[in-house]
Amino acid sequence: MNTGPLSIGGGVADWLRSWVRRFYPFFFSHEESSYESA
Repeated sequence: MNTGPLSIGGGVADWLRSWVRRFYPFFFSHEESSYESA
């Protein structure tokens, strides 16, 4: 029963983050260092 909104939302958020960073790298340019380190 771990397939709750948190699990799904987390997966979607991670996927969107990667997708958005590819198409809008300048949008996350101020957080690029944080994502690269993580």
